[in-house]
Amino acid sequence: MIKNIFLTNTESIFVLASFLIVFVACFIFYKKTLKTLKKYENEFSKEVSKLPKTRRQSVLRKSKIINHILVSTKKSI
Repeated sequence: MIKNIFLTNTESIFVLASFLIVFVACFIFYKKTLKTLKKYENEFSKEVSKLPKTRRQSVLRKSKIINHILVSTKKSI
């Protein structure tokens, strides 16, 4: 199949260009989404750190997701 793509003279340029465009677009969307996720995780960890210690510990015991976010942002209890 790959061999056939390279053997079709003018059509291969368009096929390879479309693959490249889709790959670049997906990469850009991935990086933007990752940047936004990190921003929201940092904001969330700051809000959790503002909670009183007893409330914070009870919330941390109840949610594995919050623990994961705090570990990923390297915040401690």
